[in-house]
Amino acid sequence: MRSASALLATTVFTVICCGVTLLGMAATISIQGAPALGSADAKVVVIEYSDFQCPYCGKFARETFGTIEDRYIGPGKVRYVFRNFPIDESHPKAFKAAEAAECANQQGKFWEMHAQLFANQQALDPGDLLSHSKTVGVEQSAFLKCLNGAARAKIKRDFNDGVKAGVGGTPTFLIGTAEKDGKVRVVKTLSGMQTTESFTQALDEVLAGSVSGTAPSR
Repeated sequence: MRSASALLATTVFTVICCGVTLLGMAATISIQGAPALGSADAKVVVIEYSDFQCPYCGKFARETFGTIEDRYIGPGKVRYVFRNFPIDESHPKAFKAAEAAECANQQGKFWEMHAQLFANQQALDPGDLLSHSKTVGVEQSAFLKCLNGAARAKIKRDFNDGVKAGVGGTPTFLIGTAEKDGKVRVVKTLSGMQTTESFTQALDEVLAGSVSGTAPSR
């Protein structure tokens, strides 16, 4: 398997474990085909670029994401989108874990697998992934067939799109307003581990801007 940096050999960027160096954020980014939670009519969209082996990504998933889901996603204020950014150099098990999540997604079980993987970050070997798939209840023959490579192109596309958008590490959160054709206009970027307070403050600022028609500063 090629390293994360080798996927874009002609692109100059810096990968930082559990942090980010932004090299020019794209104005808009597509979310078509990405796993999402929340109302499709929500004006504000969060796009998380994440790595299932990244400790800060796991900490966010376990400690902060539930609050965001309760306060913003559930009530329909925010649509939450997940895109893969496995960093092979420091997290060699992340790409295969991303494949497992995408294969679960094909059976409508992405978010169950997302929670299972982040709750068990020390158990991401191939045998562990099979055990996790059974725990979340995916059909095994289809899952195993998918795990042989069917999801790789999707994960590489996520990664490449992230680099083009300026993502250089995990977790990175792009917060923006929904536009037509499955695109999001990014107005704020958060990088690295976020506390509940910092994340909700950022969301509240963007939500206020979406109502008033003004874009908050990044």
